Amino acid sequence: MSFSLLWPLGVVSSWLLLSFLPTGSLVDRIFVALATISVSWIFLAKWFQANNPSLYPRAGNSVEDISNDSDPDYHPSSPDDVFQVRRCLLNFLPPELVNTILDEAEYWPRIRSTRNQLLVVHASSSSDNNASLRCLVTPPFPASQALGGPSARLRVKRVKFDIVSNDQGWGGDPQDHGTYNGSYTWFEAAILRRAPQPEGRRLSPARPLFEVTNQDGCSRWLVQTNRCATVQAETHSIIWQADGMETASGHDREENGSGDGAGFIELLAPEDRIAIVARARFPGWVNCVRSVIVVVYYAV
Repeated sequence: MSFSLLWPLGVVSSWLLLSFLPTGSLVDRIFVALATISVSWIFLAKWFQANNPSLYPRAGNSVEDISNDSDPDYHPSSPDDVFQVRRCLLNFLPPELVNTILDEAEYWPRIRSTRNQLLVVHASSSSDNNASLRCLVTPPFPASQALGGPSARLRVKRVKFDIVSNDQGWGGDPQDHGTYNGSYTWFEAAILRRAPQPEGRRLSPARPLFEVTNQDGCSRWLVQTNRCATVQAETHSIIWQADGMETASGHDREENGSGDGAGFIELLAPEDRIAIVARARFPGWVNCVRSVIVVVYYAV
């Protein structure tokens, strides 16, 4: 389908909406029609993008490609943008339908953090040859007040990681070369949270950060493993979705070296941060980090 065919669809849908909307002033009916058509156009644009990938090139295997990669979709710049749109739609539609429209249109604010400086992590830099170094920490998520009040819950919908990296280019079992098996350089994600404020004490912004643990007591989630003994830098894009949301990117540690992030998004709370940790284990293993991008999409 081409864009030239979308215009007649817009005209027909406008006529149908104006004809069958409940009675009311012409201005109200036109407003609802335009709001509905706007959401429809978002769906059509996403469909066109998904079915014409050649017109929307993805990031390639270089630092330059991923550094300049931009999301072609529009995203609100702050929660206030979402609140304003929701207030407008609530004048004509029930809350359940409004929330569905915003989610289906993926009208979510986002937090984007980038590191483009080369970082080399040697396993031998640790006394036990098991090095661990934070290479990126996101800004804190909005506080509860910015999300709608003290009882507001942060609803992270998606976390996307773009990592450009490689190992030292040699070592390991020859049969594992070029695969994700037998690789001892990788990346993990952690959730950083401020320690609780003791009762009766003045709130201190200098409270230490700690890593949140899941129900199994683990505080780290595998994000991506480097290919074994591969000196050429490679780009990996990993997407973790909220529970129940489908994702096109598979997570198979043996096949593509990525983790599935099970339980990660559900633990995120207001004012948390996400840390990306570069790892290297055993003598001679080196994790060469070229670029890291983390994008967090959340609903309000």
